[in-house]
Amino acid sequence: MRHLLEMKSGLKYNTDIIPIIGIHSPWHDEAVGYYHDDLRNRLLNEIEIESAPGELFKYNNYNTSFLGLIIEEATGLTVSKYLKEKLWHTSMEYDALFSVDNDESGFEYVPSRLVARAIDYAQFGLLYLNNGVLNGKRLISASWIKLSTSETLASSQIQYPNWFNSENCERTYYSLHWWGHVNCDGTKQFFASGNLGQNIYVIPDLQIVIVHTGNSLKYYGDSDMWHISNILRHDLNKKSAVD
Repeated sequence: MRHLLEMKSGLKYNTDIIPIIGIHSPWHDEAVGYYHDDLRNRLLNEIEIESAPGELFKYNNYNTSFLGLIIEEATGLTVSKYLKEKLWHTSMEYDALFSVDNDESGFEYVPSRLVARAIDYAQFGLLYLNNGVLNGKRLISASWIKLSTSETLASSQIQYPNWFNSENCERTYYSLHWWGHVNCDGTKQFFASGNLGQNIYVIPDLQIVIVHTGNSLKYYGDSDMWHISNILRHDLNKKSAVD
């Protein structure tokens, strides 16, 4: 489970690009996993291991799908029902759900199809900002919050994709299904990064949570949130110096 959470499972994941035109192939596993009509069967019978678990980072949506399968088997509930029972109905304002591969199978696609309101994404960010406490009630242990959002020093930085073009003392890392940004002064931000511009961005030292929703990456990317946090930190430090 730790390997699945860290994206170090060693599971094979096709990321082929069609030459010349430079777009993902139709058999790219992100597309196959997203549109497959019996994903549970594919996970259990078709996915192969291509490298030793625990060694190499490779972002792979099958890791998250396997975690969903584990929750189903361990609890006897769908992921959305388990989420509702343990967290959502006690703390969030609106219902949330995952879409499924088909009505007969009913397997929820947990890597990217959580349908929820922005205000509840913000509540989830606040839960992590407050070390597992929301509205005065502890919902997640502080130790898990720290573990799941902190940089793993044993991981080599070169494993992570240079999506944010950082060439100085700033760096990006991946923890237990959370991304993180480390600033030159040692402060950090951590964030959930969804498809097409969905973000929950938590800035602990500024006590700020930012939620961004969208349907395109044409004018927006995760690095924009890093830039915003730097501007906020600069402006607040400037204000403090004046005061």
